[in-house]
Amino acid sequence: MRGLSVLGVFLSLYFVGKWCHTQTDGFQLTHITSPLAASPHWELPSLKEEEKAALKETLSRPFTYLDSGGQTYAFLSEDGRTVLKLFKMHHLTQYSFLYERGFLGVADLLRLQLLSLQKCKLFRAFDSSALAYLRLKEQTGLLYLNLNPNPALQNFHVTLIDKLGIHHKIDLSHTPFALQLYAQNAFKVLRKHIKNHDLEAGKKVIKEILTCLKERHAQGIIDIDPSLRRNMGLIQNRAIAIDIGAFFMVPHPLSSEELASDTLRMHRWLEKRSSELTAYFDKELQQTH
Repeated sequence: MRGLSVLGVFLSLYFVGKWCHTQTDGFQLTHITSPLAASPHWELPSLKEEEKAALKETLSRPFTYLDSGGQTYAFLSEDGRTVLKLFKMHHLTQYSFLYERGFLGVADLLRLQLLSLQKCKLFRAFDSSALAYLRLKEQTGLLYLNLNPNPALQNFHVTLIDKLGIHHKIDLSHTPFALQLYAQNAFKVLRKHIKNHDLEAGKKVIKEILTCLKERHAQGIIDIDPSLRRNMGLIQNRAIAIDIGAFFMVPHPLSSEELASDTLRMHRWLEKRSSELTAYFDKELQQTH
């Protein structure tokens, strides 16, 4: 009987924990606080005084939970114009105890593989975000990025309203984050134009998406998560990449073949919905070559 009661308690705790995780999308303050020391590798340009004042003003109003991605939690500002992205540090930070002791046989190989995986995830997320901030501000709508512990942000606090409506006031000096302009999903807008038979508006969206991609390709920057349907957004008809976590740079501009490859899924998507927009897309793509 005692064994059954212990099992019952365990199962109750498990399902309560799972329910809480579902209700909050896993958001916890401990998940966004960084234990990492400052690294010169992720040192970014300091803000000017007027930029710092503007940032503090933006962060003075609450941000409400918007979504959870692979690398960040996203919160939307009161005016709906900006998104605060907080990195999931519990997925990116390495487990220190795995450095402190080894294991026997296969277990130690797994330990080393886990350490390598965690390090790769951290560098991919932070390197890509820094690249976006330094080279692709216009193409990503990034306003500010902070990756290191930052004493300059010691008095910067922001109120977050989570999925359950609970308010959390956090200190941003030890919280890696990105501030980005809010963008509508470009393909949802494009689908709406097709449904309304507004093909001229649809052509403008297609042109903006191709322009954004062309500008990035010209700098030799690859997106290794090329899901345009999920990652392309529109800000007042200007296309941007919403996801900033999968960029890396090669030492040469990308070829026209690589641009065509990146847009192949978009071509197929258009083919199913509008022959006129598909023809326009092909023409614009050819011109970018």
